[in-house]
Amino acid sequence: MPPQRTPSRRRGLSLNLVGRRRWLALPATILAVLLGFIALGASQAAAQNGEIFVTVVDDQGPDQLDQANDPGNSQQDITGARIGNLGSFGWAWDETDLSGNNSIDTCTYFQEPDGTVISVCYSVQFEPDGTVTDGFPQFEVYDCETTYDGAQQKCTGNNPVSQKYAVTCGDPVQVPSYFTPDDQPDLQADCTLTLIDGAPADGLLLLNTCTKTSASPSSNSNDCLFSDAVGFLALEKVVLDGDAAGSDFTLKAGTLTGQGPTVGPAPVTAGVAQPLSESSPLIDDGTYQLVDIVCTDDTGGDVLDTTSGSVTLDIAQRVTCVFTNELALVPPDITLVKTANPSSVDEPGGLVTFNVEITNDGDAGTIKSLVDDIHGDLETSCVDTDGNALVGQTIDSGETLTCTFTATVSGNAGDSEIDTVETVVSNDAGSDTASDDAVVTINDVPSAIEILKTASPDSVDEPGGDVTF
Repeated sequence: MPPQRTPSRRRGLSLNLVGRRRWLALPATILAVLLGFIALGASQAAAQNGEIFVTVVDDQGPDQLDQANDPGNSQQDITGARIGNLGSFGWAWDETDLSGNNSIDTCTYFQEPDGTVISVCYSVQFEPDGTVTDGFPQFEVYDCETTYDGAQQKCTGNNPVSQKYAVTCGDPVQVPSYFTPDDQPDLQADCTLTLIDGAPADGLLLLNTCTKTSASPSSNSNDCLFSDAVGFLALEKVVLDGDAAGSDFTLKAGTLTGQGPTVGPAPVTAGVAQPLSESSPLIDDGTYQLVDIVCTDDTGGDVLDTTSGSVTLDIAQRVTCVFTNELALVPPDITLVKTANPSSVDEPGGLVTFNVEITNDGDAGTIKSLVDDIHGDLETSCVDTDGNALVGQTIDSGETLTCTFTATVSGNAGDSEIDTVETVVSNDAGSDTASDDAVVTINDVPSAIEILKTASPDSVDEPGGDVTF
Protein backbone atom coordinates (compact mmCIF):
# COMPACT_ATOMS: atom_id res chain seq x y z
CA MET A 1 0.00 0.00 0.00
CA PRO A 2 1.46 3.40 -0.92
CA PRO A 3 2.99 5.16 2.11
CA GLN A 4 1.86 8.64 1.07
CA ARG A 5 -0.35 11.12 2.88
CA THR A 6 -3.22 9.92 5.06
CA PRO A 7 -6.36 9.37 2.97
CA SER A 8 -9.08 11.95 3.28
CA ARG A 9 -11.62 11.32 6.03
CA ARG A 10 -14.94 13.00 5.37
CA ARG A 11 -18.42 12.15 6.53
CA GLY A 12 -21.64 12.70 4.64
CA LEU A 13 -22.35 12.83 0.90
CA SER A 14 -20.90 15.99 -0.64
CA LEU A 15 -21.38 16.36 -4.40
CA ASN A 16 -19.34 19.18 -5.87
CA LEU A 17 -21.33 19.90 -9.04
CA VAL A 18 -18.80 22.22 -10.62
CA GLY A 19 -19.85 23.34 -14.09
CA ARG A 20 -23.50 22.45 -13.61
CA ARG A 21 -24.44 24.43 -16.70
CA ARG A 22 -22.53 21.98 -18.87
CA TRP A 23 -21.91 18.27 -18.86
CA LEU A 24 -18.66 17.50 -17.12
CA ALA A 25 -16.23 15.89 -19.48
CA LEU A 26 -15.51 13.01 -17.11
CA PRO A 27 -19.07 11.77 -16.63
CA ALA A 28 -20.05 12.65 -20.18
CA THR A 29 -17.27 10.43 -21.47
CA ILE A 30 -18.06 7.65 -19.06
CA LEU A 31 -21.73 8.07 -19.84
CA ALA A 32 -20.99 7.58 -23.53
CA VAL A 33 -18.94 4.49 -22.72
CA LEU A 34 -21.59 2.94 -20.55
CA LEU A 35 -24.45 3.83 -22.88
CA GLY A 36 -22.96 1.27 -25.22
CA PHE A 37 -24.23 -1.39 -22.82
CA ILE A 38 -27.84 -0.45 -23.46
CA ALA A 39 -27.67 -2.35 -26.73
CA LEU A 40 -26.41 -5.37 -24.77
CA GLY A 41 -29.22 -5.18 -22.27
CA ALA A 42 -26.73 -4.63 -19.45
CA SER A 43 -27.29 -0.99 -18.67
CA GLN A 44 -30.05 1.49 -18.06
CA ALA A 45 -30.39 5.24 -17.64
CA ALA A 46 -32.45 6.99 -14.98
CA ALA A 47 -32.91 10.57 -13.83
CA GLN A 48 -32.55 11.57 -10.20
CA ASN A 49 -32.68 15.14 -8.88
CA GLY A 50 -32.00 16.47 -12.36
CA GLU A 51 -28.96 14.27 -12.89
CA ILE A 52 -29.00 11.44 -15.43
CA PHE A 53 -27.39 8.21 -14.27
CA VAL A 54 -26.35 5.20 -16.30
CA THR A 55 -26.03 1.92 -14.42
CA VAL A 56 -23.94 -1.07 -15.46
CA VAL A 57 -24.54 -4.47 -13.90
CA ASP A 58 -21.57 -6.68 -12.98
CA ASP A 59 -20.97 -9.19 -15.76
CA GLN A 60 -20.55 -12.12 -13.33
CA GLY A 61 -23.90 -11.94 -11.58
CA PRO A 62 -24.82 -11.88 -7.86
CA ASP A 63 -22.60 -13.60 -5.29
CA GLN A 64 -20.02 -14.29 -7.96
CA LEU A 65 -16.43 -13.19 -7.46
CA ASP A 66 -14.32 -12.88 -10.62
CA GLN A 67 -11.07 -13.99 -9.01
CA ALA A 68 -12.52 -15.87 -6.03
CA ASN A 69 -9.91 -14.55 -3.60
CA ASP A 70 -12.63 -14.42 -0.96
CA PRO A 71 -15.31 -16.92 -2.02
CA GLY A 72 -18.68 -16.59 -0.40
CA ASN A 73 -18.04 -13.12 1.01
CA SER A 74 -20.90 -11.09 -0.42
CA GLN A 75 -19.41 -7.91 1.01
CA GLN A 76 -16.63 -8.19 -1.57
CA ASP A 77 -18.95 -8.88 -4.52
CA ILE A 78 -19.37 -5.92 -6.91
CA THR A 79 -22.94 -5.80 -8.22
CA GLY A 80 -22.88 -2.71 -10.42
CA ALA A 81 -21.74 0.84 -11.05
CA ARG A 82 -23.50 4.07 -11.91
CA ILE A 83 -22.32 7.23 -13.64
CA GLY A 84 -24.07 10.61 -13.60
CA ASN A 85 -23.79 13.46 -16.06
CA LEU A 86 -23.24 16.20 -13.49
CA GLY A 87 -20.09 14.93 -11.82
CA SER A 88 -21.01 11.81 -9.86
CA PHE A 89 -19.94 8.21 -10.07
CA GLY A 90 -20.42 5.30 -7.73
CA TRP A 91 -20.55 1.56 -7.30
CA ALA A 92 -22.47 -1.05 -5.30
CA TRP A 93 -21.62 -4.35 -3.69
CA ASP A 94 -23.74 -7.21 -2.41
CA GLU A 95 -24.45 -6.57 1.26
CA THR A 96 -27.06 -8.24 3.45
CA ASP A 97 -26.23 -6.98 6.96
CA LEU A 98 -24.18 -4.09 8.25
CA SER A 99 -22.37 -5.72 11.14
CA GLY A 100 -19.31 -4.72 13.13
CA ASN A 101 -15.71 -5.27 12.12
CA ASN A 102 -16.56 -5.32 8.42
CA SER A 103 -14.21 -3.46 6.11
CA ILE A 104 -15.03 -2.83 2.48
CA ASP A 105 -12.29 -1.51 0.20
CA THR A 106 -12.69 -0.60 -3.47
CA CYS A 107 -10.67 1.09 -6.17
CA THR A 108 -11.99 2.58 -9.41
CA TYR A 109 -9.54 3.03 -12.29
CA PHE A 110 -9.73 5.77 -14.92
CA GLN A 111 -7.59 6.26 -18.01
CA GLU A 112 -6.48 9.81 -18.86
CA PRO A 113 -6.36 11.06 -22.50
CA ASP A 114 -2.58 10.51 -22.62
CA GLY A 115 -3.00 6.85 -21.67
CA THR A 116 -1.90 7.13 -18.04
CA VAL A 117 -4.16 5.86 -15.25
CA ILE A 118 -5.47 7.25 -11.98
CA SER A 119 -7.30 5.33 -9.26
CA VAL A 120 -9.92 6.43 -6.72
CA CYS A 121 -9.72 4.14 -3.68
CA TYR A 122 -12.38 4.01 -0.96
CA SER A 123 -12.50 2.26 2.41
CA VAL A 124 -15.31 2.02 4.95
CA GLN A 125 -15.70 0.22 8.29
CA PHE A 126 -18.78 -0.36 10.45
CA GLU A 127 -19.56 -0.47 14.14
CA PRO A 128 -21.37 -3.44 15.72
CA ASP A 129 -24.67 -1.53 15.41
CA GLY A 130 -24.13 -1.12 11.67
CA THR A 131 -23.18 2.55 11.71
CA VAL A 132 -20.11 3.80 9.89
CA THR A 133 -17.00 3.86 12.09
CA ASP A 134 -15.79 7.32 13.01
CA GLY A 135 -13.10 8.49 10.58
CA PHE A 136 -14.59 6.56 7.69
CA PRO A 137 -15.12 6.46 4.80
CA GLN A 138 -11.56 7.15 3.69
CA PHE A 139 -10.87 7.97 0.05
CA GLU A 140 -8.05 9.24 -2.10
CA VAL A 141 -6.93 9.66 -5.72
CA TYR A 142 -3.71 7.91 -6.69
CA ASP A 143 -1.51 8.46 -9.71
CA CYS A 144 -0.69 5.09 -11.32
CA GLU A 145 1.03 6.63 -14.36
CA THR A 146 1.65 3.65 -16.71
CA THR A 147 1.69 0.92 -14.05
CA TYR A 148 -1.90 -0.24 -14.54
CA ASP A 149 -2.03 -3.96 -15.38
CA GLY A 150 -5.37 -4.78 -16.94
CA ALA A 151 -4.79 -8.51 -16.66
CA GLN A 152 -4.31 -8.25 -12.88
CA GLN A 153 -6.84 -5.41 -12.63
CA LYS A 154 -4.58 -3.30 -10.46
CA CYS A 155 -1.67 -0.87 -10.57
CA THR A 156 1.83 -1.98 -9.71
CA GLY A 157 4.76 -0.29 -8.02
CA ASN A 158 4.62 2.96 -6.09
CA ASN A 159 1.47 4.99 -6.75
CA PRO A 160 1.66 8.46 -5.20
CA VAL A 161 -1.33 10.57 -4.26
CA SER A 162 -2.46 12.59 -7.25
CA GLN A 163 -1.54 16.24 -7.32
CA LYS A 164 -3.93 16.82 -10.20
CA TYR A 165 -7.26 15.37 -9.07
CA ALA A 166 -9.46 15.52 -5.98
CA VAL A 167 -12.38 13.33 -4.91
CA THR A 168 -15.30 13.75 -2.52
CA CYS A 169 -17.25 10.66 -1.35
CA GLY A 170 -20.08 9.88 1.03
CA ASP A 171 -21.18 7.14 3.43
CA PRO A 172 -22.51 3.98 1.78
CA VAL A 173 -26.28 3.55 1.74
CA GLN A 174 -28.52 0.57 1.13
CA VAL A 175 -30.21 0.45 -2.27
CA PRO A 176 -32.42 -2.11 -4.03
CA SER A 177 -30.53 -5.01 -5.50
CA TYR A 178 -28.94 -4.48 -8.90
CA PHE A 179 -29.89 -8.08 -9.70
CA THR A 180 -33.59 -8.88 -9.75
CA PRO A 181 -33.06 -12.56 -8.72
CA ASP A 182 -31.34 -11.27 -5.56
CA ASP A 183 -33.89 -9.99 -3.02
CA GLN A 184 -31.22 -8.67 -0.65
CA PRO A 185 -30.32 -4.97 -0.77
CA ASP A 186 -26.99 -3.73 -2.08
CA LEU A 187 -24.69 -1.20 -0.47
CA GLN A 188 -23.76 1.76 -2.64
CA ALA A 189 -21.21 4.57 -2.34
CA ASP A 190 -21.08 7.73 -4.46
CA CYS A 191 -18.20 10.07 -5.26
CA THR A 192 -17.40 13.15 -7.32
CA LEU A 193 -14.04 13.44 -9.08
CA THR A 194 -12.68 16.84 -10.20
CA LEU A 195 -9.40 18.54 -10.84
CA ILE A 196 -7.59 19.66 -7.72
CA ASP A 197 -8.93 23.20 -8.17
CA GLY A 198 -12.51 21.96 -8.49
CA ALA A 199 -12.69 22.28 -12.26
CA PRO A 200 -14.20 19.44 -14.33
CA ALA A 201 -11.97 16.48 -15.10
CA ASP A 202 -11.85 16.12 -18.87
CA GLY A 203 -11.51 13.07 -21.07
CA LEU A 204 -11.37 10.22 -18.53
CA LEU A 205 -12.50 6.67 -19.34
CA LEU A 206 -13.69 4.17 -16.76
CA LEU A 207 -11.46 1.07 -16.86
CA ASN A 208 -12.87 -0.92 -13.94
CA THR A 209 -14.17 -0.89 -10.38
CA CYS A 210 -12.91 -3.64 -8.05
CA THR A 211 -13.24 -4.62 -4.42
CA LYS A 212 -9.75 -4.91 -2.90
CA THR A 213 -7.83 -6.53 -0.08
CA SER A 214 -6.97 -2.97 1.01
CA ALA A 215 -7.74 0.54 -0.20
CA SER A 216 -4.66 0.68 -2.41
CA PRO A 217 -4.57 0.68 -6.22
CA SER A 218 -1.82 -1.96 -6.12
CA SER A 219 -3.63 -4.37 -3.78
CA ASN A 220 -5.14 -7.55 -5.14
CA SER A 221 -8.64 -7.39 -6.58
CA ASN A 222 -11.39 -9.60 -5.22
CA ASP A 223 -14.23 -8.84 -7.62
CA CYS A 224 -14.43 -6.40 -10.54
CA LEU A 225 -17.18 -4.82 -12.57
CA PHE A 226 -15.57 -6.22 -15.72
CA SER A 227 -14.17 -9.72 -15.20
CA ASP A 228 -11.75 -9.32 -18.12
CA ALA A 229 -9.46 -6.45 -19.02
CA VAL A 230 -11.22 -4.22 -21.53
CA GLY A 231 -10.59 -1.79 -24.33
CA PHE A 232 -13.13 0.76 -25.54
CA LEU A 233 -14.64 0.47 -29.00
CA ALA A 234 -16.85 2.91 -30.89
CA LEU A 235 -18.59 2.23 -34.20
CA GLU A 236 -19.53 4.92 -36.71
CA LYS A 237 -21.46 4.88 -39.99
CA VAL A 238 -20.63 7.03 -43.03
CA VAL A 239 -22.97 7.00 -46.07
CA LEU A 240 -21.27 8.50 -49.11
CA ASP A 241 -24.26 9.07 -51.36
CA GLY A 242 -27.97 8.57 -51.77
CA ASP A 243 -30.74 9.33 -49.29
CA ALA A 244 -29.96 6.70 -46.63
CA ALA A 245 -29.21 7.76 -43.06
CA GLY A 246 -26.72 6.24 -40.66
CA SER A 247 -29.64 4.97 -38.58
CA ASP A 248 -30.69 2.75 -41.50
CA PHE A 249 -27.73 0.47 -40.73
CA THR A 250 -27.04 -1.83 -37.76
CA LEU A 251 -23.36 -2.01 -36.82
CA LYS A 252 -21.80 -4.90 -34.94
CA ALA A 253 -18.45 -5.72 -33.38
CA GLY A 254 -18.56 -8.91 -31.36
CA THR A 255 -21.35 -8.45 -28.82
CA LEU A 256 -21.39 -4.68 -29.28
CA THR A 257 -24.26 -3.83 -31.60
CA GLY A 258 -26.55 -0.91 -32.36
CA GLN A 259 -27.97 1.39 -35.00
CA GLY A 260 -25.81 4.04 -36.62
CA PRO A 261 -24.69 6.69 -37.00
CA THR A 262 -22.73 5.99 -33.76
CA VAL A 263 -22.55 3.08 -31.35
CA GLY A 264 -20.56 3.31 -28.11
CA PRO A 265 -17.84 3.79 -27.13
CA ALA A 266 -18.31 0.70 -24.98
CA PRO A 267 -16.02 -1.79 -23.24
CA VAL A 268 -15.03 -4.93 -25.13
CA THR A 269 -12.76 -7.69 -23.91
CA ALA A 270 -9.14 -6.84 -24.67
CA GLY A 271 -7.08 -9.36 -26.61
CA VAL A 272 -10.16 -11.01 -28.13
CA ALA A 273 -11.01 -10.57 -31.80
CA GLN A 274 -14.27 -8.66 -32.31
CA PRO A 275 -15.86 -9.73 -35.64
CA LEU A 276 -17.05 -6.70 -37.62
CA SER A 277 -20.27 -6.74 -39.60
CA GLU A 278 -23.29 -4.68 -40.52
CA SER A 279 -26.83 -5.28 -41.71
CA SER A 280 -29.59 -3.28 -43.35
CA PRO A 281 -32.57 -3.89 -45.64
CA LEU A 282 -30.82 -1.45 -48.00
CA ILE A 283 -27.93 -3.89 -48.25
CA ASP A 284 -30.22 -6.89 -48.61
CA ASP A 285 -32.04 -5.33 -51.59
CA GLY A 286 -28.77 -4.37 -53.29
CA THR A 287 -29.20 -0.62 -52.97
CA TYR A 288 -26.08 -0.08 -50.82
CA GLN A 289 -22.78 -1.86 -50.50
CA LEU A 290 -19.98 -1.70 -47.94
CA VAL A 291 -16.90 0.14 -49.19
CA ASP A 292 -14.63 -0.54 -46.22
CA ILE A 293 -14.25 -0.68 -42.44
CA VAL A 294 -11.35 1.33 -41.03
CA CYS A 295 -10.47 1.02 -37.34
CA THR A 296 -8.22 3.71 -35.88
CA ASP A 297 -6.58 4.13 -32.51
CA ASP A 298 -8.14 7.27 -31.02
CA THR A 299 -4.95 8.26 -29.23
CA GLY A 300 -2.15 7.54 -31.68
CA GLY A 301 -4.10 7.59 -34.93
CA ASP A 302 -2.72 4.22 -36.01
CA VAL A 303 -4.91 2.12 -38.30
CA LEU A 304 -5.55 -1.37 -36.92
CA ASP A 305 -5.46 -4.55 -38.96
CA THR A 306 -8.95 -5.67 -39.99
CA THR A 307 -8.02 -7.98 -42.88
CA SER A 308 -9.47 -10.93 -40.97
CA GLY A 309 -12.82 -9.17 -40.71
CA SER A 310 -12.34 -8.42 -37.03
CA VAL A 311 -10.51 -6.01 -34.75
CA THR A 312 -8.58 -6.79 -31.56
CA LEU A 313 -8.03 -4.13 -28.89
CA ASP A 314 -5.25 -3.89 -26.34
CA ILE A 315 -6.02 -3.28 -22.68
CA ALA A 316 -7.50 0.21 -22.21
CA GLN A 317 -7.04 1.00 -25.91
CA ARG A 318 -9.61 3.35 -27.43
CA VAL A 319 -10.56 2.53 -31.02
CA THR A 320 -13.13 3.84 -33.48
CA CYS A 321 -14.22 1.69 -36.44
CA VAL A 322 -15.83 3.58 -39.33
CA PHE A 323 -18.15 1.63 -41.64
CA THR A 324 -18.43 3.37 -45.04
CA ASN A 325 -21.22 2.58 -47.51
CA GLU A 326 -22.08 3.77 -50.99
CA LEU A 327 -24.88 3.12 -53.42
CA ALA A 328 -24.30 -0.29 -54.93
CA LEU A 329 -25.83 0.97 -58.19
CA VAL A 330 -26.09 4.54 -59.45
CA PRO A 331 -28.42 5.65 -62.27
CA PRO A 332 -27.07 5.99 -65.82
CA ASP A 333 -25.59 9.35 -66.76
CA ILE A 334 -26.38 9.81 -70.46
CA THR A 335 -25.29 12.24 -73.16
CA LEU A 336 -26.59 12.11 -76.78
CA VAL A 337 -25.10 13.64 -79.90
CA LYS A 338 -27.03 13.77 -83.20
CA THR A 339 -25.54 14.75 -86.56
CA ALA A 340 -26.91 14.89 -90.14
CA ASN A 341 -25.17 13.94 -93.38
CA PRO A 342 -25.55 15.87 -95.57
CA SER A 343 -26.47 18.90 -93.52
CA SER A 344 -28.26 20.48 -96.53
CA VAL A 345 -30.21 19.26 -99.59
CA ASP A 346 -31.39 21.00 -102.76
CA GLU A 347 -35.00 21.92 -103.07
CA PRO A 348 -37.49 20.37 -102.98
CA GLY A 349 -35.61 17.90 -100.68
CA GLY A 350 -33.76 14.60 -100.47
CA LEU A 351 -32.49 11.76 -98.32
CA VAL A 352 -30.45 12.50 -95.20
CA THR A 353 -28.60 10.00 -92.97
CA PHE A 354 -28.76 10.83 -89.26
CA ASN A 355 -26.11 9.57 -86.83
CA VAL A 356 -26.98 9.14 -83.10
CA GLU A 357 -24.30 8.58 -80.40
CA ILE A 358 -25.29 7.66 -76.83
CA THR A 359 -22.61 7.78 -74.11
CA ASN A 360 -23.08 6.52 -70.52
CA ASP A 361 -20.95 7.96 -67.70
CA GLY A 362 -23.03 6.30 -64.96
CA ASP A 363 -23.67 2.66 -64.12
CA ALA A 364 -24.82 0.25 -66.83
CA GLY A 365 -28.41 0.58 -67.98
CA THR A 366 -30.85 -0.47 -70.68
CA ILE A 367 -31.85 1.84 -73.56
CA LYS A 368 -35.60 2.04 -73.12
CA SER A 369 -36.61 4.39 -75.95
CA LEU A 370 -35.29 6.43 -78.88
CA VAL A 371 -37.73 8.90 -80.47
CA ASP A 372 -37.35 11.63 -83.11
CA ASP A 373 -39.85 14.47 -82.79
CA ILE A 374 -40.29 14.65 -86.59
CA HIS A 375 -39.42 11.21 -87.92
CA GLY A 376 -41.10 9.30 -85.11
CA ASP A 377 -40.20 6.24 -83.06
CA LEU A 378 -36.74 4.94 -83.94
CA GLU A 379 -37.08 1.70 -81.95
CA THR A 380 -36.44 -0.45 -85.02
CA SER A 381 -35.19 2.02 -87.62
CA CYS A 382 -32.03 3.33 -85.91
CA VAL A 383 -29.53 0.46 -86.15
CA ASP A 384 -25.84 -0.08 -85.53
CA THR A 385 -23.29 -1.32 -88.04
CA ASP A 386 -24.46 -4.89 -87.42
CA GLY A 387 -28.03 -3.96 -88.21
CA ASN A 388 -29.18 -4.20 -84.57
CA ALA A 389 -31.53 -1.62 -83.11
CA LEU A 390 -30.18 0.23 -80.04
CA VAL A 391 -33.45 0.14 -78.11
CA GLY A 392 -33.31 -2.80 -75.73
CA GLN A 393 -29.52 -2.97 -75.67
CA THR A 394 -27.44 -2.58 -72.49
CA ILE A 395 -25.04 0.34 -72.44
CA ASP A 396 -22.20 -0.17 -69.96
CA SER A 397 -20.51 2.45 -67.85
CA GLY A 398 -18.16 4.52 -70.04
CA GLU A 399 -19.52 2.96 -73.25
CA THR A 400 -20.73 4.79 -76.41
CA LEU A 401 -23.26 3.17 -78.74
CA THR A 402 -24.02 4.50 -82.23
CA CYS A 403 -26.86 4.00 -84.67
CA THR A 404 -27.99 5.58 -87.95
CA PHE A 405 -31.29 6.07 -89.74
CA THR A 406 -32.24 7.63 -93.08
CA ALA A 407 -35.15 9.95 -93.69
CA THR A 408 -36.38 12.32 -96.36
CA VAL A 409 -36.06 15.99 -95.61
CA SER A 410 -38.15 18.27 -97.86
CA GLY A 411 -39.25 21.86 -98.02
CA ASN A 412 -38.96 25.12 -99.84
CA ALA A 413 -35.75 26.89 -100.65
CA GLY A 414 -34.33 28.51 -97.51
CA ASP A 415 -36.24 26.27 -95.10
CA SER A 416 -34.44 24.43 -92.27
CA GLU A 417 -35.63 21.26 -90.58
CA ILE A 418 -34.64 21.04 -86.88
CA ASP A 419 -35.48 17.65 -85.45
CA THR A 420 -34.60 16.32 -82.00
CA VAL A 421 -33.86 12.78 -80.87
CA GLU A 422 -34.46 11.85 -77.22
CA THR A 423 -33.45 8.66 -75.39
CA VAL A 424 -34.23 7.18 -71.95
CA VAL A 425 -31.78 4.78 -70.27
CA SER A 426 -32.66 3.04 -66.97
CA ASN A 427 -31.35 0.67 -64.32
CA ASP A 428 -32.55 -0.38 -60.86
CA ALA A 429 -31.15 2.81 -59.31
CA GLY A 430 -33.03 5.15 -61.66
CA SER A 431 -33.08 6.55 -65.19
CA ASP A 432 -31.62 9.38 -67.21
CA THR A 433 -32.87 11.24 -70.31
CA ALA A 434 -30.74 12.93 -72.95
CA SER A 435 -31.49 14.64 -76.27
CA ASP A 436 -29.86 16.53 -79.12
CA ASP A 437 -31.00 18.06 -82.42
CA ALA A 438 -29.65 18.30 -85.95
CA VAL A 439 -30.36 20.98 -88.56
CA VAL A 440 -30.84 20.29 -92.27
CA THR A 441 -31.14 23.24 -94.65
CA ILE A 442 -33.07 23.23 -97.99
CA ASN A 443 -30.89 24.80 -100.71
CA ASP A 444 -32.25 27.23 -103.30
CA VAL A 445 -31.57 25.95 -106.87
CA PRO A 446 -31.07 28.93 -109.38
CA SER A 447 -33.08 28.96 -112.70
CA ALA A 448 -31.05 28.09 -115.91
CA ILE A 449 -32.27 28.98 -119.61
CA GLU A 450 -30.55 27.74 -122.82
CA ILE A 451 -31.73 28.65 -126.44
CA LEU A 452 -30.80 26.32 -129.32
CA LYS A 453 -31.58 27.42 -132.92
CA THR A 454 -31.03 25.25 -136.00
CA ALA A 455 -31.64 25.79 -139.71
CA SER A 456 -32.72 23.18 -142.23
CA PRO A 457 -31.37 23.21 -144.71
CA ASP A 458 -28.36 25.15 -143.56
CA SER A 459 -27.61 26.34 -147.16
CA VAL A 460 -29.62 27.17 -150.34
CA ASP A 461 -28.68 27.93 -154.06
CA GLU A 462 -28.89 31.45 -155.36
CA PRO A 463 -30.94 33.46 -155.65
CA GLY A 464 -32.29 31.77 -152.39
CA GLY A 465 -34.89 29.33 -151.13
CA ASP A 466 -37.01 28.28 -148.18
CA VAL A 467 -35.26 27.43 -144.83
CA THR A 468 -36.92 25.99 -141.79
CA PHE A 469 -35.61 27.19 -138.38
